[in-house]
Amino acid sequence: MQKEPTKRELRQLASQLRCPRGQMGLDIAYVMNSSNISMIVEGIAALSLSPNNTILELGHGNCKHLPKLLEIHESLNYFGLEISRLMVEESQKTNATYVQQERAVFQWYDGVHIPYPDQQFDKILTVNTIYFWQDPVAFLRELYRVLKPGGKTVVVFAVKEFLYDLSFPKYGFTMYHRADFKKLIGQTHFKILRIKRKKEFIKKPTREVYSAYLSGHHTHKKPVCRMLQKNSESKTRTSV
Repeated sequence: MQKEPTKRELRQLASQLRCPRGQMGLDIAYVMNSSNISMIVEGIAALSLSPNNTILELGHGNCKHLPKLLEIHESLNYFGLEISRLMVEESQKTNATYVQQERAVFQWYDGVHIPYPDQQFDKILTVNTIYFWQDPVAFLRELYRVLKPGGKTVVVFAVKEFLYDLSFPKYGFTMYHRADFKKLIGQTHFKILRIKRKKEFIKKPTREVYSAYLSGHHTHKKPVCRMLQKNSESKTRTSV
C-alpha cells in the first residue's frame, strides 16, 4: 500500500523545486527539465525569435534545453539567470561549447534584482518561476526595465486550479488564477499580446515519485503561456 509523503518531505521537495541543492537538487533538476520540456518548447516558440536576438531566461534549471533555442538561428545570444548556484554550475558544464563560443552566459542572481542595464534584451522567457517571485509586480517591472522597446516576454506557468490538487505547492508556492495574473500585469506597462492554454502531463508526487522524483505516474497539467510586449512608445519605456 502506498504511503503519502510526510509534511517534512513535501516541504523539502518544494524547497528543492524552488532552488535545487546537492545531489537531490541535481536529480530533481533532471526531472524538472524532462517534465517541463513541453512547456519550455512552447515558451521558446512563443518568443518568435529573429536573427541577432538577445534572450534572457530566468530560472533555467540545468538548461539542457538550450540547443533547442540556440539552433533556431546561429546569431542568437543567450543569458541565463538562476537563484541556484548549483544550476549555474550545471548549466555551464552542460552547455560548455556555447559558453566557449560566447553565445551563452550563465549567472547567479538574488531572484529580485536583474543585474543588467535598461533595454538590454529583445526577448525574455521564464517557465514555472512565477510561484517564487517575492514581489511579483516589482519583478515584472524589472523585466520591463531590461526589455527593449517592442520586445516580448513570455511567462509560462501552471494555473492554481491544477496546482491546488497537488501536495507540495502548499509549501512555499504562490499560485495564480488567470485573473490574478492579469491583475499583476495591470500594475505594469506591459501589454498582453496573447494567452495560450494547453494540457499536458507531469509526474505525480506520490511517495515513490518523491523518493527519487523519477517515477512515471502522471496527472493532467494545465499550463498557461502569457506573451507580454513592451510598448515602443517613449512614454512607456520607463519602469515604475
